[in-house]
Amino acid sequence: MKRIVLACIAVCLYIHSPAISRDSTAPGTHPGWVFPEKEWIKRSPRSLEINTDTLAAVGALIKKAHANAVLIRNGYLVAEWNYDGPGDMKLEVQSITKSITSMLLGVALKEGKIADIHDRVKDYYPDFSVGPYTNEISFWHLVTNTSGIKARHYAYNYFDPDNSPPGIASQYHNDHIGELSSALAYIFGDPLIKVLQTQVLSVIGGEAGWGTDDVIVHFADGRQINRNPGYAFSKWSARDLARVGWLYANKGRWKGTQLISPGYVDSSWTPLKVPVLQFSRPPKSMSDTLVDKTYGYGWRAIYADSGELIWYMSGNGGQFCAVVPSKGIVLAKINGYSKAYQPYVGIEPFKNLILSLVK
Repeated sequence: MKRIVLACIAVCLYIHSPAISRDSTAPGTHPGWVFPEKEWIKRSPRSLEINTDTLAAVGALIKKAHANAVLIRNGYLVAEWNYDGPGDMKLEVQSITKSITSMLLGVALKEGKIADIHDRVKDYYPDFSVGPYTNEISFWHLVTNTSGIKARHYAYNYFDPDNSPPGIASQYHNDHIGELSSALAYIFGDPLIKVLQTQVLSVIGGEAGWGTDDVIVHFADGRQINRNPGYAFSKWSARDLARVGWLYANKGRWKGTQLISPGYVDSSWTPLKVPVLQFSRPPKSMSDTLVDKTYGYGWRAIYADSGELIWYMSGNGGQFCAVVPSKGIVLAKINGYSKAYQPYVGIEPFKNLILSLVK
């Protein structure tokens, strides 16, 4: 029955996203926007036309969540809340890591290590083996959760597509981007924490940590490592996670350096043209779509009441980093995810406030 539903969806709705390859086009400049050095430059909310009543409402939600958070406007630090520890403390951000892995895929494409996002993973990573459709799966399928591969890591949390054909629907679970992280480590020839530090953080500043899981990546030169899994275990401060958000707000450009192509950022924030299905287990039915949310390249988006989409990195515990380039806004919120933090305060109550922060 499941295959029949999937086949119907494929016939009716499957449309490929445009191919993304190397793109050296620089994004437009924004007068008045700045970049942080070692620290963010602070400015008052009023000087940046922030609605102080809305800001107070945001702060109340962050306090309720017992979270650390920063608000960035035009590259300046407008507000900071530290309810879960010191501002420089790194917290494990769970599935926000998926957006970080997507960023590293963008770096690989920009550097020409991968020619096109629709290239087959097997052509670049010989050990890639995920079931009967291995030879059909592309990097695009992995980063959009449309690979159809079986759920294994923490599979009890998710609906399992159980090796369905790729490209039919986006069915969220950890193994899509977990496999992507294995392939990227092999392609770069280094652990992804090293790639993140040398290729990204060395340019945008900040620090991050990244744990490992039980999967071994075997490099072509005989080395082997436990991978930094693309689905979780990275650690960030809210201040430094906001740097990644600000990089995306600037179309992948940091000062004079284009780290990822503007086209890749645009596609990362383009809703998929295949169904984005419920991922909680058990779902109401296989064909239920997330009507209030959508997905791009490792990023989620939620619809505000105005109909505007807000793109954000999303992690367990209600953690997020939302980016609204049209308003020069980045709001990064991180916190623990144990039972002590429940009920979690996720992006839902923030969505309309974020858009009304600017007068």
